[in-house]
Amino acid sequence: MAFNLRNYLPSDYQVGPHDCIIGRGKKCTQNPGNKRFRAIIEATLDAYSNAPTKATKSEIIMQVLSQVRTDNGVGFVKPAAGGCFVLVEEASCRIAIAQAFRDALSGTYKSSKKHKAICRLERKSIQGKSVPMPSLVSHATVIFDPIKPASLLPSSASASINMFHLRDILNEATSLAFQFENEQMQALEEPIPLTFTTTEPAADDVFSMLFSAFGKDQAESALDPFEPTPIAEGNSNSYELPFYNSCAPMAA
Repeated sequence: MAFNLRNYLPSDYQVGPHDCIIGRGKKCTQNPGNKRFRAIIEATLDAYSNAPTKATKSEIIMQVLSQVRTDNGVGFVKPAAGGCFVLVEEASCRIAIAQAFRDALSGTYKSSKKHKAICRLERKSIQGKSVPMPSLVSHATVIFDPIKPASLLPSSASASINMFHLRDILNEATSLAFQFENEQMQALEEPIPLTFTTTEPAADDVFSMLFSAFGKDQAESALDPFEPTPIAEGNSNSYELPFYNSCAPMAA
């Protein structure tokens, strides 16, 4: 960063207790003027964070700059080459004050690195309370060991074993349900055999059937209903057809 010659302080200038050194390192943080500057920032932090507009925040920044420059102090200085110091311009001073406010409020900004680091630590602390998956598997192998009683195992392992046992029960129930369904389908597809029972009719039943078929009159007759009757012997009153001569003349 280039400085104008008019910004350079005398070569024998000694930083006073009210001068704030802009820079990094222990020399800056341990300087009495920097400690005083941080105290002013803490005192006006609430007013700056609750400021409704940017104009109000700019006024607070100017008030802080005026407090740093009081008591015969030059305000903000910066080390330069050769062990000299330069006077920081007002625009750079305002930027340094605004950055100090942002650093003090970094824990409340969701986009700040400090806030993200705090969130990561909170997530790790929450996840640290739960047992990771490899330890669950190792505890699961121990719980099935018949030598070690289950009462000596941690509660997380018992919970994992209950989960595994419930999974086995569900798998067995599902397989039984599928097996029952398959048996039902096979039973519906197989034809049902039909059995018929027949009994031979008795002699009396056969006679009754024949009697009803041929009638009562034929049963009363002396003739055998199954014996054929000759035409000539069928009736005692026989009838002879007249002889007809085809050669004889026809009567008038």
